[in-house]
Amino acid sequence: MLYAKKYMIQYGVEVGPGHVLKNLMNNIFGDTPIFAYDHTNDIEKLEKHIQNTAIPFLSRSLGIFAATRNNNWDSEQYQRGVIEPYNKLNALQSEIENEGRTATEDEMQQAITMLLMMFKTKQTSREEQIARLKELFRDSNTETIFEHFDYNAI
Repeated sequence: MLYAKKYMIQYGVEVGPGHVLKNLMNNIFGDTPIFAYDHTNDIEKLEKHIQNTAIPFLSRSLGIFAATRNNNWDSEQYQRGVIEPYNKLNALQSEIENEGRTATEDEMQQAITMLLMMFKTKQTSREEQIARLKELFRDSNTETIFEHFDYNAI
C-alpha cells in the first residue's frame, strides 16, 4: 500500500477473489480508487474511471505540438508546417469541446496527419516521432484504436 502511494499509483485493480485489498487501501488511503475485478459493479466503475482519466486525443496532440523540440529555423516553413496546423487542430478541439463530445476516428486521423507534418517541419528524429505517437495513444487511451498503426511509414 505504501509503495503504491509513494509511486503515485492513480488507481488499482484487485484481481483475486473478494475485496480485502480494496478495503485495506480505502482504509489507509481513501483517495486512491481501487476496483475489485470480480465485482461487476466495480468493473463498470473501473471502465468509467479509465475513460475519465484519459487525456482527450486532440488536447494531447496539441501538447505534443508544443513540447516537440524544433530543429528547423526557417520561419516560413515553421509557419506552414507548425503554426497553421496547430491553429487548425486547436480550432477543431474548441469545436469538439463546445459540442460536448469526443473526437471521431476521422478527426484523430487528421490530428495524426498534422502531427506528422509538424514532425517533418521541426525535423524530429524518427525515434522521437514514434515515441511521441506511442505517448499520444497511451495518454489518450486510444492504443486499441491505433494498435495497427504503421510506424514503418514514418
